[in-house]
Amino acid sequence: METQASFANWYKQAYAGFPQEHRAAGASGSEMFFVEQDSHDTIDEMGDFHLLGLVAATEADRSLWDFGDGKREVASGPNALLVQPAGSAPRMVIEGRHDLFMLSFPASAVTRFLGDADPGTGAFDALTNDVLFRDRETRHLMLSLWDTAARDGPMAGIKTDSLFQLLLIRLIELSGQAVNESTAGLSQEQITKACALIEDRLSEGLSLPEIADEVGVSPFHFARQFKAKTGDTPHGYVMERRLARAKEALRHSRDPIADIAYAFGFSSQQHMTTAFSKHLGITPARYRKTVVA
Repeated sequence: METQASFANWYKQAYAGFPQEHRAAGASGSEMFFVEQDSHDTIDEMGDFHLLGLVAATEADRSLWDFGDGKREVASGPNALLVQPAGSAPRMVIEGRHDLFMLSFPASAVTRFLGDADPGTGAFDALTNDVLFRDRETRHLMLSLWDTAARDGPMAGIKTDSLFQLLLIRLIELSGQAVNESTAGLSQEQITKACALIEDRLSEGLSLPEIADEVGVSPFHFARQFKAKTGDTPHGYVMERRLARAKEALRHSRDPIADIAYAFGFSSQQHMTTAFSKHLGITPARYRKTVVA
């Protein structure tokens, strides 16, 4: 099977007649796309990519699938999920209009994000047994990842990576495989190094793998043990530090709120206003009036 540089790009060509919207999805090399499809009979050459699909809407009651072990007719419907594992070439015969959210990611991203917790080859094969499955948590993570992938600015990267990692873990759990989590905690030196990197890069894009590489562990291990050590997720800690620095700038400078927002990694003044309102219960403008006499 020919190796593809991007399954999403292959999909654009193979399904060029169908309306599509594509978004990049973090440091994992993942790509998301939304497609409006009509009836079709085709074979997807997966190459070195896994694919997770979510049915947003469909006019088809049933579809025909073959993952190489015989044809199976399955019931379809909104909110159904499907996995096409890397290396597979499933044939599908689908009738009627259907709208899909898709997430493709390199097989190598599983090892990169989970490290020693990667269950190995065939991690998601069990999810093809019934072709389609349903899971509220997976659906919620998919839609959250789609929304986050649309945002610009440094804040979006680490949140996208965190959502992707949670999605990987959920798929492995649904496959009935164990996630081999190391119980070794992070040292205080590792925590200090991670926090120093975050502080230095508050105004820049920062990914979960970059922070984990700084302290020499996998992103999966770092995220779990950072929360165990500090009580906060990496994404939550980054947001806390950006808000703290923005509050300081609002108190001690006359810089426009938009400039302060950009200086500390928010994509816009509105983004910072939303974060202030959500986490502090006050807008930046009102906060400045409160603390500046």
